[in-house]
Amino acid sequence: MDKFRISWQAFKKVSNFGDPVGEFIREKSQDQSLTEFYLQNKDNIVLPKYFINDMELSLWLKLYVYRTSYQFDNVEPIYVLYQSKHKHIPSLKMYLLSLLGIKINLPLLKEFGFNLEETQIDWNEVVNQANKDAMLFCCPCGDRGCGYFPLEIKRQDDHISWQLDKNMKAFTFGFEAYKNEFWPFFELINFQNDL
Repeated sequence: MDKFRISWQAFKKVSNFGDPVGEFIREKSQDQSLTEFYLQNKDNIVLPKYFINDMELSLWLKLYVYRTSYQFDNVEPIYVLYQSKHKHIPSLKMYLLSLLGIKINLPLLKEFGFNLEETQIDWNEVVNQANKDAMLFCCPCGDRGCGYFPLEIKRQDDHISWQLDKNMKAFTFGFEAYKNEFWPFFELINFQNDL
């Protein structure tokens, strides 16, 4: 069984456009809630850094890039929590459910706050794509057209697996410990939604 953990880190905000992430400031301590950490760093950017077997996910992605010659400029993982009222909260909720191996449907999208009356979007295709694979991306928008790594997630009983590439070994995690790493993420999104 592989080990999965999330390290919450604060970085200096250097721009409102492009890559806004500057120098590292601090990491959340284990005895601090994520909401407290978020408020402590209200003028900065809070990011989740994912670790698999104590190696940061970006290093696994760089290995993927090296093996496949995949053209991608930035393989830093999942820049999603900006210090303002987050305009992409519905996308974040959908993203998190997919990481937990939960299938998306139209009623869930409506519950998350998506406007299903918007006719310029094929919502059935949004659902199909969300259930096809999860996204590992470096942008907060959650737009697949913006560039992302496909991540195949399978949940079976008491474990969940990540498949970055068919030529790489799948990572398998105990589901309860894995879910517990993400739970503060949901609480923070709900907190942001109420700001």
